[in-house]
Amino acid sequence: MEPTVTREITVDAPAEEVWAAVTDDDARAEWLGEDGADRVVEVGHAVEGEQIAWTWRSPGEGPDAASRVTITLSPHPDGTTGVRVVEQLPPAAIARASAAPLEGEAAWHRRLLGLELWLLLALQRV
Repeated sequence: MEPTVTREITVDAPAEEVWAAVTDDDARAEWLGEDGADRVVEVGHAVEGEQIAWTWRSPGEGPDAASRVTITLSPHPDGTTGVRVVEQLPPAAIARASAAPLEGEAAWHRRLLGLELWLLLALQRV
């Protein structure tokens, strides 16, 4: 079984705005920061407004080094949106994950903070 990293947050933005941020290539690259600029991202599937899944890897690595990221959105009645990220790491990452088990969690904590900030700024521009 592949190791996984799961993070959940609630953002103060409507689901439509969050969906735009996670599905638009340029927006996603911005809120992912260095990770978004340094990875080859291939979207596998998307369910409009609900879920998107992609694989990503560092340039120069083969497909067997790609991890799978699934982001699921849950709109709340108060206008906020739940965001759940699950990253399934490739078998090659097992040694890295056991050497630094919190690295993936810390990375997604940082990335989701980037998403929150990006949404805050995007909503202010409207």
